[in-house]
Amino acid sequence: MLLNSGTNSPVLIITGMHRSGTSLTAAFLQKIGIDLGDNLLKGNYWNPQGYFEDIDFVEFQRTILQACSQSDETGFPDWGWTESEQLDLQKLNTNIEPAKQLVKSRSNHSELWGWKDPRTSLMLDFWNQIIPNARYLFVYRYPWDVADSILRLNIPFFSQNPESCLRIWKFYNRHILEFYKRHDNQCLLVNLNTLLTSPGKVLELLKSKLNLPLKSPDSQELDIKNTLMSVYNPQMLSSLPLNHPLIQVLNLTSGGCFELLNQLDLVADLPSPFSSLSLPRNGGTLERLSLRLHQETIKVQLNPESPQFLSWLSSCIDRYHSTSHESALTDLRQARHKLAEFWLSAPPDKLQSSYSGRAGKAQKMLLASGMRDEPLTDVEQREVDELSLYVAKGFEAAEAIQYLLAAMLYQRADQLPLQYGRTAVPQWFFNDLLEFMLYFPSYFQEVGEVEKYCSYMQQLVDLVHSRVFSNPDSDIWQNVALIFADTVNFVPLYFSTKNLKDVYTKRSDILEFILKARGHQIDFSFDKRPANRGKIRLGILKASFAPISETFTTIPAFDHLDREKFEIILYVLNASDRPLDIYCQSRADKLVKLPQELHSQVEMIRADDLDILFVGSIVTNAAQNIILLALHRLARLQTTYFASPVTTGIRNIDYYISGTLTEPLQEAQSQYRERLVMLDGTGFCFNYSIQKAEASIKFERKSLRISETAVVFISGANTFKIIPELRETWAKIIAAVPNSVLVLYPFGNTWSGDYVKQPFINKMSAIFDKYSIDHTRLILLNTLANREDVKAVLQLADVYLDSYPYAGANSTVDPLEVGLPTVVRDGNNLRSRQGAALLRDIQLFDLITDSEESYINLSVALGINAQLRKQKRDEIQYKMLQQPRFLDSCAYSAALGSVFEKMLIVNRL
Repeated sequence: MLLNSGTNSPVLIITGMHRSGTSLTAAFLQKIGIDLGDNLLKGNYWNPQGYFEDIDFVEFQRTILQACSQSDETGFPDWGWTESEQLDLQKLNTNIEPAKQLVKSRSNHSELWGWKDPRTSLMLDFWNQIIPNARYLFVYRYPWDVADSILRLNIPFFSQNPESCLRIWKFYNRHILEFYKRHDNQCLLVNLNTLLTSPGKVLELLKSKLNLPLKSPDSQELDIKNTLMSVYNPQMLSSLPLNHPLIQVLNLTSGGCFELLNQLDLVADLPSPFSSLSLPRNGGTLERLSLRLHQETIKVQLNPESPQFLSWLSSCIDRYHSTSHESALTDLRQARHKLAEFWLSAPPDKLQSSYSGRAGKAQKMLLASGMRDEPLTDVEQREVDELSLYVAKGFEAAEAIQYLLAAMLYQRADQLPLQYGRTAVPQWFFNDLLEFMLYFPSYFQEVGEVEKYCSYMQQLVDLVHSRVFSNPDSDIWQNVALIFADTVNFVPLYFSTKNLKDVYTKRSDILEFILKARGHQIDFSFDKRPANRGKIRLGILKASFAPISETFTTIPAFDHLDREKFEIILYVLNASDRPLDIYCQSRADKLVKLPQELHSQVEMIRADDLDILFVGSIVTNAAQNIILLALHRLARLQTTYFASPVTTGIRNIDYYISGTLTEPLQEAQSQYRERLVMLDGTGFCFNYSIQKAEASIKFERKSLRISETAVVFISGANTFKIIPELRETWAKIIAAVPNSVLVLYPFGNTWSGDYVKQPFINKMSAIFDKYSIDHTRLILLNTLANREDVKAVLQLADVYLDSYPYAGANSTVDPLEVGLPTVVRDGNNLRSRQGAALLRDIQLFDLITDSEESYINLSVALGINAQLRKQKRDEIQYKMLQQPRFLDSCAYSAALGSVFEKMLIVNRL
């Protein structure tokens, strides 16, 4: 932000009650170029970034107010307050000449200068007669938050006289209100909470109302918000939730504060969002509220080794999972800090017993709560930075385990400078440490974090692979391999753009090692294929034929195969009498429910002497039973397809079936351990016609609080896919399209049946805050019951936004079926090209983008141009009526049948 030239050194005076955010306001305005002086009061624990107060002005005003206060009264004269609330104005006016000299010493140095000091609130008329053309920026904060902040300072006077906090708040703000009413043309009155959400409005008012020579902040709202956030410490300026008993007690006992707050809001240029109507109506009696206040005190005193701490922590986690209220997260942060302090002070000889007791249980509860997916506050980040310095010293350092236990509460292993040597890791902690190192995140925080995590996992897999195969007889490394298999989930790697062949190959090797160590026969030699076998014996292996997206892409693989050429056997781990199971069984020679034991499953499939086994379930996530089964040689040839969106890395899977429109034509094979076979087209197909349902709910824009004139962007991308880069992109689009909203239905049951939703909600809210987008423009839907519900919601939208770098396939067919203009971004591998492949198949090339910039530009163009949207909608509807190949089960089955026949010929079977 630059200042206009040619001004006559206008003065801006920033003031307000102490602990009201005036330091933040001053820091923000200094960042944009207002000169607050060179000799500023340094920061301390309570204001780490500084007070931004000119020491000469502070000392001048402090001395005057102390002299003008009633010396024989109780009070806090440093702030100009005593019991009578009377200042000696005659003494005040004897200081006019020194004040003029002080102003003169500053006024010739800058185009726009000023000072900040809360004490100025009590000397407004004094300064106005010295600088008649001065401009004033008054900041006021909620009285309860000011009182809370003052009491945390532990100043003896306020500790002994806590009620004085509110009396001084009223004293200062009465002075401000009276002066503002007489000189409103010279003043801005701004509430702190509103300043935090709308800093651009403050700058615009400084320019338009006070005529200060600031360049217009128009179209720079994001830069303005970023500038404010660079100096904002939410831990230092936290706000009590409205259901906090202190606020409700004050509402019953201190009406004067609420009345004055209301008067400030009535005249303020930017009033607070507070309304007494928003206070909970069931707060209760003063007696009940007093006891609730006592409960808040108990929280602080709880010992992590007490059953009460565990009970409180459990209730905090339950509230965090079930409500969006900020108080739940605040309590969890408090519990985490308390437990971290406990570990740091734990004696080495008591550490094991504490970890095996209630404190260790609390540790595991917090690690499983999902709160590590929340961003750290500035204060927490500083604590973690300090803990990391000790963690980096390795396990040989003194109190290494204590520091690591504390650090684990705040960050994942890939975010900490862990040393992998285990010589000093106690046995009682080793398994839990390994599980911590293998933990997979549900959500990522920062742009670039996905690639860092992927690099970390590659290094960790390299280490485990190397040590396991270098020490095959070691009980320790067999145990490591077993924990690796039980714990690690590779789903977060899908969101990386890296080639994952090496990491999946080594993962498969480790899983094989475990099975062999347990006596499983991985390899098997089949007899020569019988010469008189007329049909190709094809097995289809799936966990189940449950009505999920994976099933509707597996069915076309066998649904219309030539039964004169193929004998089809379906193998499932779980069977039922659902209509879909019955239909699948009708399209095969038989359906076999496999026994529970892995050894028996293997024997049963091998006994059928299959020519080809097609693995139709995903085998690239966690080490589920279906993956362990697929590691074995179960047929003469084994193949899979895009249900696993990356190479399986499995030695005994011979082929991966994909498509020419889905794979990058150059170096595609380099990403697969399997031999890559490419069908003409996408390489995958959907058959949703066999199970249709009615929509379970009628959706209307009105019911979702969306206006009929709004431009609705929508996406069904799962929460896991919505990584920081994508959140940024979508926020930029919504910010750029007026009257637009973003509707997400990200909690699909295909990915998970149990979501910890709050971190995702908080992240989406935070990115909307970053781009100054009102939260009402973000609509999050709960899990939709069926595909017809999805399509009913999509009918309300204007533009569908596909995810990247892990693109949609099943989720992208839905908007195409309702004719919704769909924006996709192309990538460098199958998982990032699925959405683009669908559009290539119906020749809608101009909806495919290749960068964030082009993705945003196309989305914005569609958002602001209704005619363009209609044109694309008409084109999609026309193309979809032609039955594209990715919806043609007959053609897909025929194509796969040809591939299966060629496989036998090529392998001379």
